[in-house]
Amino acid sequence: MSWEAEDAVIRAGREVFDGLPAEVEIRNEARVHLWYERKFGVPCPPYGSSEAAIDSFAATTWWAKAARWREQWPELTVLEWPMDRP
Repeated sequence: MSWEAEDAVIRAGREVFDGLPAEVEIRNEARVHLWYERKFGVPCPPYGSSEAAIDSFAATTWWAKAARWREQWPELTVLEWPMDRP
């Protein structure tokens, strides 16, 4: 899927979900690795499956936030995100 096609789906989703009390964010996980580092400052390798994308979402979000927090508080110690699953 091209950026243009993904953007069209994102825009359509905004209309469909407009008015909900929470933000709904539509993304094509197969393309995330193309823009993620530029936006959040940490790399995101291509996912091998939908399960891998879901598993890594919390971890990559965590590292993006941790990087911002470290800029604000350089003395902050950030612990590794646990990647093992029960």
